[in-house]
Amino acid sequence: MNKTIKRLTATSLIATALLLSSGHSLYAEQKAKLDKVEHIQTVNQAQDEIVEWVKSFSNYKDLSKAEVLALKTLNLDKKYITELPESIGLLKELMALNLRGNKLTKLPKSITNLKKLKGLQISDNLFTEFPEQIAQLKDLEIILFDNNSLSKLPKDIGALKKLVMLSLNSCNLTSFPKSIVEISSLKVLSLSNNKIEELPKEIGNLSQLLNLNLMSNKLRSLPENIGNLNQLISLNLMNNRLSTLPNSIGELRKLTEFNLVRNRLSSVPKSIGKLVQLKMLDFGENKLSSVPESIGNLNKLFKLSLSQNRLTSLPESIGGLTQVEVLIVNINRLTEVPKSIGQLKNLRELSFSDNKITHLPESIGDIKGLETLFLQRNQLQSLPQSIVNLSCIFGLRLDSNKLKSLPKDMGKMIGLEYLNLRHNNLKELPASIEQLPRLKVIAIEGNEIKKEPKVKGGDTTPLNMHIFFNNPPLVIRNN
Repeated sequence: MNKTIKRLTATSLIATALLLSSGHSLYAEQKAKLDKVEHIQTVNQAQDEIVEWVKSFSNYKDLSKAEVLALKTLNLDKKYITELPESIGLLKELMALNLRGNKLTKLPKSITNLKKLKGLQISDNLFTEFPEQIAQLKDLEIILFDNNSLSKLPKDIGALKKLVMLSLNSCNLTSFPKSIVEISSLKVLSLSNNKIEELPKEIGNLSQLLNLNLMSNKLRSLPENIGNLNQLISLNLMNNRLSTLPNSIGELRKLTEFNLVRNRLSSVPKSIGKLVQLKMLDFGENKLSSVPESIGNLNKLFKLSLSQNRLTSLPESIGGLTQVEVLIVNINRLTEVPKSIGQLKNLRELSFSDNKITHLPESIGDIKGLETLFLQRNQLQSLPQSIVNLSCIFGLRLDSNKLKSLPKDMGKMIGLEYLNLRHNNLKELPASIEQLPRLKVIAIEGNEIKKEPKVKGGDTTPLNMHIFFNNPPLVIRNN
């Protein structure tokens, strides 16, 4: 009897255990179903929330729910947004997100769910630090974060191995964020309008960089390693405090644009002549007293500006700039123009204003395609006869010189529309000037000319000298 009871008891315990086990399984299954339903309801609510939020902006109000959730580009430029909803993380198809010009101070954690995001524009907001979540968006290729305030970048940003463009202009940076040098994929880096005083040696690690913009910082020198950026096409160092350039600058063999305006350069290394792909070179507003002969090697140069320096002469090698169309050497201390200037057959704009030039070479007449020639405020007493060969010139400024006479054949300059002769020592003008078919303005005040030229359709009414192309021919008279 006892054995039977014991057997039944054991059997009952096993049965009870099986029953409980079965009940637990059924309970777990039911709970999972309820959890799934609850999750779906939560997701649907979140989807409705983000759809409603997106559609609240006029440019998306006509979209269906499915269309909102499938958005690849979301443009919320200047919408006065102060905060993004967490549900934005449900827009998982987004590839480009524009939040420029809002009032954001942070990004939601859910932003990390946007795994397909390639472009993020969050310039002109109120960020005081770089959102760390951004470093988790591994597919990002473009980050634009201009006009925010930063003290540093998170180290993790170096993990963005697909990033090709990073813009941190006007972010109040006082030093170059070293984490940037870990982003070896970068092709465009812009850090203008900050307070950066030096570049790390490791900047040479950015070997794929094509465009580097460091305009308006406080740089005093460049590291030699900058020469390792041998893929660089454009380098903007305008408005810094550079007094010298490293010799390694000549290793940037693919450079086509080089802007050094408004620095403190007193010399240029000879290695500049190795930059044979250069098309634009601007040394304006520095302290240069000379430029190296090697500058003549830049035979692809389109524009060269040397204005506002301390140059007393130009090298004859400048004649090697056979492709140059714009040459500006205003506000220097030149006393003459090199004879080789006549070799610049493609020159269209030539300006030597505000120098001390006393004469021009006859070779200037060989620049047959020249369209504007500015020589105001020099010490010219006469012009070479060859200047009359410049039949394409439409603007000629000779004001504030010491000219006593002009070539008799100036009537051959048939393209001339604007001729400024103010404040010279002229007593008469060549009669041929009256035959210039396109002349619209001739300014002669500040001379001793007694006989005014008869310009067809002319008028003697004073004229604002900045507006002349669309007016009838005018003669600006003596005061």
